[in-house]
Amino acid sequence: ALEVGEYVTLQATTVLDRRFLITEDEDEPGLVTDRNYWLTERGSKKTVEMAEQVVELIREETDLDVNPNYTKFYIGLSKGGFSDNFVMLRPRRSNLLAEFRIPRSEEVTAMIDGSEVATLPYWNRFGGRYRLSLDTGDIKKHETLLRDLITRASSLSAAPA
Repeated sequence: ALEVGEYVTLQATTVLDRRFLITEDEDEPGLVTDRNYWLTERGSKKTVEMAEQVVELIREETDLDVNPNYTKFYIGLSKGGFSDNFVMLRPRRSNLLAEFRIPRSEEVTAMIDGSEVATLPYWNRFGGRYRLSLDTGDIKKHETLLRDLITRASSLSAAPA
């Protein structure tokens, strides 16, 4: 509240924007791993290479200088020394889970449902994420869809350039 002369007024200020709050699942210090960890412990050579193909699509589609950021729980994105996880990748032994930070909408849901790509339920945590389960050949087969999702997710990104 501010007192101006004989009047008292309120000024609203955003103190915390929860949409882009980094959580311990996203960037807990000390949980940084490397590519080898994902090759041997969590994923496979095939699925880690698929994740790297998606990172290359992100570079092509956004013209951003992003690099894979290998953490214990996922492969995120690093841009200019900052984490910017508008796309998170989780290589498994036989498939790749790709998560795109995009608010839920009928348009995007219909686009994904019409593509015949395997999906998981929309995840409301960490800003909301559409989740796709990609198998060998799906990156090429669904490249147009992936590029569209990358563009949508990157346009909402909050990290510095």
